[in-house]
Amino acid sequence: MEQDMHHSMDKQHVHKMAQQHHAHHIGEFKKRFWISLVFTIPILLLSEMIQMWLGFKLEIPFQKWILFSLSSLVYFYGGWPFLKGGIRELKNRQPGMMTLISAAISVAYFYSIAVLLLPGLTVQAVAEVGLAAFAWLFFHR
Repeated sequence: MEQDMHHSMDKQHVHKMAQQHHAHHIGEFKKRFWISLVFTIPILLLSEMIQMWLGFKLEIPFQKWILFSLSSLVYFYGGWPFLKGGIRELKNRQPGMMTLISAAISVAYFYSIAVLLLPGLTVQAVAEVGLAAFAWLFFHR
């Protein structure tokens, strides 16, 4: 009887710890979401594609490099849980959603670097990486 009670208490403790761990993850995603949102707003305002859609023009010195810097911040800070999770999934040879998300935001990010460094490519992709990381954080909450 005492052993059953002890086993039940162990299960309750494990369950409580799992809930706390999950709550921490949700809190971390929310924090990353809100901080990424702050940096995504200027990315949107400086995006040529968004400016074209909304019918306004905003140009500032070093605009491409500012977009690159903001997008890098969103990619690395906002995308970190996905990048870390994707690496873990690949190490365990069990690719899943984290691998898919990290691949998607990484392709967008490295394409945006190519756009910045190779003048023949379109500029709109620089903003898309920030939007991709932001969207994944938003929908993953």
